[in-house]
Amino acid sequence: MSYGYSTDPEVDRSTNRVMAWGVVLLALMVLVFPLYLKVEPSNREESRDENLDSLATEGRRSGSSTARHVTVMQARACRRLLSTPSSSSPRRPTSRCST
Repeated sequence: MSYGYSTDPEVDRSTNRVMAWGVVLLALMVLVFPLYLKVEPSNREESRDENLDSLATEGRRSGSSTARHVTVMQARACRRLLSTPSSSSPRRPTSRCST
């Protein structure tokens, strides 16, 4: 008594077609992913800047703007300090900047 699988040619063709589409989609994602890695950091930076601007505006409007405004400005300065290293020597964060 042999143990074998009965195969249906239509099921085999359908399975092969689905697997081919899977390979095509995987290849497409592999090709697009480097573009995503290049674009995403700038999108996050823009969102962060917009958020800080919004917080600063809200702080100025609320009446207790001095402390909030100073905090927002310090956060911007620290982020710039940490994100743009100098060519001659690496910049070190100040005591007010947390890494």
